[in-house]
Amino acid sequence: MNGRRLYEEIGGVDERYLQQAAAYRARRSAPAWRALLIAAALTLVGALLLCTIAASVTIGVLVGILGEGEEPTPPAPMEQMELAMQEAQQKRTPYSADEVEPMLFHQPMLIFSEQGSDAYYTVSLSTSECEQLILMMQSKNRTEFTEQSQAPKYQIWLSFGDGVVVSPYLKNTAGNTGHGEVFDYDPELELGDALAERIAAYIET
Repeated sequence: MNGRRLYEEIGGVDERYLQQAAAYRARRSAPAWRALLIAAALTLVGALLLCTIAASVTIGVLVGILGEGEEPTPPAPMEQMELAMQEAQQKRTPYSADEVEPMLFHQPMLIFSEQGSDAYYTVSLSTSECEQLILMMQSKNRTEFTEQSQAPKYQIWLSFGDGVVVSPYLKNTAGNTGHGEVFDYDPELELGDALAERIAAYIET
């Protein structure tokens, strides 16, 4: 039996006492509910924080595991060509310009030298390989060398095997023709990816 029912049964109880008692119960119970709500909210926030941390750790571990099997990005064709030349310097016989020049009359070949060096390196070519390089030099793939272009680390020449020498870094003009000698030059054209890849392939074989 609640207070209101008891009041109705026995009567004579002042209405103010009942109102004060009800107000007291409400004030006393409110802080308990508030504390429970705050505790529940803190528990939920803590759980979400732990889940976030666990997920981050798991993702980091998975990325690390998956990343181990990724292939490194291959170098650009120009970089690959210069890397091939750098490795060839360790394996091939270096020649002076005087030693190279008699070879220009024997068979087609590719000649390269590091900028500022007196050592020259040769790669023998077949007639068809030489013709392929000439055709690629005549295509539109080469572009103007600008001040923003990265200066090539190596100078390159192509010998036809009859004493004629040209460079893929120069335009197809009479000024890009030597005979019986390798000549110094400033680059005018960038090689283009296809030509750089082909030169790298010949040097690596």
